[in-house]
Amino acid sequence: MLTQIQFQIRFDADVYIMRQRGPFPELMLNQGYRGIEVVYVTDQRAIASVSFPKSLGDFPIESWLVTPDGERSYLFSREPSEVAVEVNHSFGECRLISLPKHFEAPTGLCWFTPDLHMRDYFGRNWALHEGAVREMPPDCVPQPLEMLLQLNDKSQALGVLRMRHDQPGMYVMSDSQIGFVSVDGRVRLLTQRNADDIDIALARDTLFVCSPNEISIVGANMRTSLISARSDERFSGIEIISSHGMDYLMLLAPCQNRSGSTLYFYLL
Repeated sequence: MLTQIQFQIRFDADVYIMRQRGPFPELMLNQGYRGIEVVYVTDQRAIASVSFPKSLGDFPIESWLVTPDGERSYLFSREPSEVAVEVNHSFGECRLISLPKHFEAPTGLCWFTPDLHMRDYFGRNWALHEGAVREMPPDCVPQPLEMLLQLNDKSQALGVLRMRHDQPGMYVMSDSQIGFVSVDGRVRLLTQRNADDIDIALARDTLFVCSPNEISIVGANMRTSLISARSDERFSGIEIISSHGMDYLMLLAPCQNRSGSTLYFYLL
């Protein structure tokens, strides 16, 4: 199903996290700990970069939430945890957002009604409204999301890794399952999760599962190893983006010693 590596981009910094910019064929990546970079997928070139305020210092990204229209990103870190970064991609600008003292980095579950709402790993809900983050009632999760993710049943609940906006849905994971669920519930593709599975991506009806050492493909109730990581690298994420009728699979592979990273492009 995969051709050989079509292209690769080498980074000298520790690049370890990536997100699609909403519905656009653009991939956003951290630029070390001081900013982000945007790569246009079709011709594999960097088209924009945004630096964090110098006063922030190092800001390792723990969570990266993206608005459905791809116009803004929200970046959260565990250290420092008292501020988040909002990136306006249209203007290439960012601003700092103050966080409450008991705020924790959120999961990938977020919704916009019209403000940013998000859920943390403790089941608490938060909202960003008029520049301030505040805790919300436990019942504020939209009912369709609560039902799709089975949030009312802790033993069956699915955690959200990240949202997918070009094919509206969520990449999800629990202790026993990993997969994709569409926001309308019509598509629900889940497979058994191995202990070291960290990420997943969907192309048509095929799931690609990412672990630090390999990429596997799931189809017809079978799981097959597809790509192995180099001995000096570990996979940290996988993404599939469609552009001009073609699907591109991208693998992010940081060096184990954090001296650099490689972004690999495959054509499906």
